[in-house]
Amino acid sequence: DYVRAAAAGSAKRQRKAADAEARAAAAGAELDATRREVQKDDTAAEDDKRAADRQILKNRGLTRERKKIDRNPRVKNREKFRRAVIKRKGQVREARAADASYGGETSGINQNV
Repeated sequence: DYVRAAAAGSAKRQRKAADAEARAAAAGAELDATRREVQKDDTAAEDDKRAADRQILKNRGLTRERKKIDRNPRVKNREKFRRAVIKRKGQVREARAADASYGGETSGINQNV
């Protein structure tokens, strides 16, 4: 029993190894074909210069990541102004236009002063 099971196991392993070799050979052949095509394309465009990519054109090196609002100065200043107006409202009362002649104190007169 053991001898038959061992023989079956080794036969299965040998089949798997042969299949893997066949697959590797097929993949290698495909890779060689694509390499030949790429080499053919490279030799045709050898005298042409490769275009510089965005990273090379910007030439910024290592820079920190910035907030989205910092990227647009107009929007940043508009937001700054909006915040400044909110702060000022807390410090200064809004002026009211005079409607007619004096009509007395609207909030009443404090008698305890």
